Amino acid sequence: MSQVNLMKTDIRETADTYLLDIEIPGCKKEDIEIYVKNKELYVKVNKLKNMTGKVLKRECFNGEYTRTYGLGDIQNVDGHLSAKVENGMLTITIDKIAYKKDKTFVTIE
Repeated sequence: MSQVNLMKTDIRETADTYLLDIEIPGCKKEDIEIYVKNKELYVKVNKLKNMTGKVLKRECFNGEYTRTYGLGDIQNVDGHLSAKVENGMLTITIDKIAYKKDKTFVTIE
């Protein structure tokens, strides 16, 4: 599978937030790690699928993939970033405030 097809993302802006809608079909919240480091948002998916028998063709994602999103001039993320997984879609909500430089992990609802 081409990496271009992994984690397709729509980014929206409201008056108070930025919203990232990221396609992650077949993934559960336990498969996802989200963190902020050096003004970048990292979304890491680790989906390992054990298949029995001889695999003749594989098109579905299997393995680990990380996508990075630049955050610009924002400086502090604590308490202002949330994530939710529903129906193959990861939605990350970022309040319009500044981010911290050190690595911060996010709990997925």
